[in-house]
Amino acid sequence: MKKYLSFDIGGSKIKHGLLLENGTILSKDSYKTMNNDLDIFLKDMVETIKLYKKNNDLSGVAISLPGFINPKTGYSERGGAI
Repeated sequence: MKKYLSFDIGGSKIKHGLLLENGTILSKDSYKTMNNDLDIFLKDMVETIKLYKKNNDLSGVAISLPGFINPKTGYSERGGAI
């Protein structure tokens, strides 16, 4: 069964977890959102992905965050608390 890494990005913390394609949660954790430094924010996400990839064959990564995706640019806009 395929495994996916999911991020839920919030204003105070980022939750992440490993899920099976049927929705079963295999593991989960969280860390503080570093919303004042984009480089740290991205570094933390990349390091988290690397940790999961070390022990799992990931089929994809899902990211949930406040705001909306601009269909013309493909970028998230108006991210709320983040």
